[in-house]
Amino acid sequence: MTTSTSILARCRPWSLGDGPAAVAIDVGGTTVKAGLIDTGGRMIDATIRDAPEPGDGAAGELVLLIDEVVEAFRRTHRRIRVEAVSAVIPGIVDDDRGIGVYSTNLGWRDADFASMLVRRYDLPVRVSHDVRAAGRSEFSLLAPETDALMITIGTGISAALRLGGAMVTGGGYAGEIGMLPVTVRDGAAPEPVERIASAAAIARRYSERTGFDVQGSIDVVQARDAGDAAALEIWADAVEALAQVCLQATALLTPSVIIFGGGLAEAADLHSDVASALSERISYLPQPEVRAARLGYVAGLLGAGLLTREPGAALRSGEPQAH
Repeated sequence: MTTSTSILARCRPWSLGDGPAAVAIDVGGTTVKAGLIDTGGRMIDATIRDAPEPGDGAAGELVLLIDEVVEAFRRTHRRIRVEAVSAVIPGIVDDDRGIGVYSTNLGWRDADFASMLVRRYDLPVRVSHDVRAAGRSEFSLLAPETDALMITIGTGISAALRLGGAMVTGGGYAGEIGMLPVTVRDGAAPEPVERIASAAAIARRYSERTGFDVQGSIDVVQARDAGDAAALEIWADAVEALAQVCLQATALLTPSVIIFGGGLAEAADLHSDVASALSERISYLPQPEVRAARLGYVAGLLGAGLLTREPGAALRSGEPQAH
């Protein structure tokens, strides 16, 4: 169970670098994690709250929740002057303008989070995508000198990409790697990789194949480990699909490292299976290191904190914002 104490314990080894005292927010589909970061880059307090219910009012409710969290930190730590706020959110996010373009899970469209937040604080505000934030922390803290790709496997499949030292955002649309078409069976029509290899797809395909309902993809992994033929086949399809995507990414971008994140990737040996499958296909291309993410459920929160350490691009009240 994730608690404020467990969040702090996971964050304790990491310093985000000198900068303003800041509040970092990581918004998930069901929970919101928040941390208070001191001027030395250490997380000194944390909290976890329920995410707003999906719907038309979710964006406004989220801003109110962030406000409550910031004020709670201020009351508890009166000697610390909060000087920046950052929030990372799911969906399609335009980092440059601080806009939540679209979220299927929580239900907003073109939600101008930056404007809503800067109206509440005369502080620099940063807004970004949750997967990009997780990638930012994995890249900055664990692979600081490399071009890198992080593939996060959950209900869907999304990616974060850093090239030449800069995160690639594409106006919020970069990283929709789950849409890439793959073919895992001879004669089959190409399908988006997330219909084959996402955690949701693995569970769904197993239930369709066997007629047994499972709670999630981890149940399929356990069936695979027990020698279940259907689970073994579905897992092999997922590995094949992801190896094809990694090959495409390597041919186009030549990342030095490909990182697999998300609960499924971190709980199973997915990265090693994909690495083996990729090595069989890669030919003369340089073989990237393929590994599992190491920061776990605090990666997005640490990534949100790192946003407050980056120069420029912060949105602040009184400054013109392009729309």
